[in-house]
Amino acid sequence: MNCSDELIIGFDPSFIPKSGKKTPEIGYFYSGCKGNYDRGLEIGCFSIIDVKQNTAYHYKAVQTQNENSSDTENTLVDQYISFLAAKH
Repeated sequence: MNCSDELIIGFDPSFIPKSGKKTPEIGYFYSGCKGNYDRGLEIGCFSIIDVKQNTAYHYKAVQTQNENSSDTENTLVDQYISFLAAKH
């Protein structure tokens, strides 16, 4: 990959509709298409954006935990920050 010297990190939380009852971390997340919260899953997608070449490269995708998960006491924004800070 030949990138320019002008890079930024992009982040896009993406909603995935899901209706099952046994899917881990299913909850209510914001759906930009519907303009409100809906039942499903969310993944946080990071990309490296090359501003000069007008190109984005996928970097990492992480599943968001729902707000009722017993595994976290973090807010949604805290989770997003921890995704970026993770070393893997």
